[in-house]
Amino acid sequence: MNYFQIESFLKTIELGSMTKASNSLFISQSTLSDRITKLEEELGFELFSRGHGSKGVILTERGISFVGYAKKYLSLIDDIEDWKINESERIEVKIGGPHSINSFLLNSFYKNFTDSNDVKLYIS
Repeated sequence: MNYFQIESFLKTIELGSMTKASNSLFISQSTLSDRITKLEEELGFELFSRGHGSKGVILTERGISFVGYAKKYLSLIDDIEDWKINESERIEVKIGGPHSINSFLLNSFYKNFTDSNDVKLYIS
């Protein structure tokens, strides 16, 4: 189990679609599906009900109970990454703008900042 698998799982739930989640994470849909499948294999149970003709994603009972643990896992990893960096060396950037600009026009710009632990980015 790794950060990217958990992130993919939670993003799929958040956006309600594997296509939307893969686009949001800047990965192919097959990569997202592989991450979730490997996570399910490691856990030993399915997280999503898979069926033809269903709209959106549907969590299994075990998937529902796993959501809280997945969020804690990502939060802890993020906290550890934050802890590793000396606060005096970190740059804080605060950006405010309309949702449409933040979501569509500046998405790749923001991704570059979030990939670096040296910058703490606040978007509103």
